Amino acid sequence: MNPIQLSKELRHNSTPYLRNRRRIAGLCVVGMAGLSALAMYQMGLLKKLPELPFSAFDSEKVISSDAAYSQFGVPDGVLGIASYATTLALAAAGGADRARTDPALPLALAAKVGFDVYQAGKHCMSQWTEHHVFCSWCLLPALASFAMAPLIWPEARAALAAVRPLTHLKAA
Repeated sequence: MNPIQLSKELRHNSTPYLRNRRRIAGLCVVGMAGLSALAMYQMGLLKKLPELPFSAFDSEKVISSDAAYSQFGVPDGVLGIASYATTLALAAAGGADRARTDPALPLALAAKVGFDVYQAGKHCMSQWTEHHVFCSWCLLPALASFAMAPLIWPEARAALAAVRPLTHLKAA
């Protein structure tokens, strides 16, 4: 597909799959917004993060912990932004009919969203079990990940259906 056609499809087409991809893109941006606040705190750009006025929340305790800085020597807020940028790129890649024309893209997005959901669940559980509080700024991207899961499955199922006939041909 040429760039002009792709531009028109992404901006003007209104297929159900593309509408869901736009929702996923929006959720990625929401997740990155929350993670941006974390990253700014973790990098010293912000000295204090606003917090919900409940005892179950203490973002600074969670995001200044050893675990928040233990992956590759990079604060986890920064890694989370990179992860959401990858998810956003997969949501934006390909035309409106990519489930049929390039089924690897929706399948890759489904796998990435599945990974994001797993990581979000694991991270939320570890906040409570390790720190006995939640990071409210971390819950925003986690909720965004959970909301993405049902949005990608229809296109992923269509992509699987497009791939299945090919697997039967090879076996014959």
